[in-house]
Amino acid sequence: IENESRVLLAQKVFSWGKNDSNQLGLNKSGNQLSPVEVQLLKNKSIVYVQGGGDFGLAYSRSGQYFSFGSN
Repeated sequence: IENESRVLLAQKVFSWGKNDSNQLGLNKSGNQLSPVEVQLLKNKSIVYVQGGGDFGLAYSRSGQYFSFGSN
């Protein structure tokens, strides 16, 4: 697994793994070895996340899309 993101029941998003293009949405580059909450998505009621090799996408309950990394 290159990188990973998960939405928890509390609608918080955590991501970890390869992060050379800020594809984890952490506002910094550099690999993340353990799960950390994505502050950009805090209080956004995220219901779905999807990532690719160098990008990440999130969709909120209110219909907003968020993207980060090389997109």
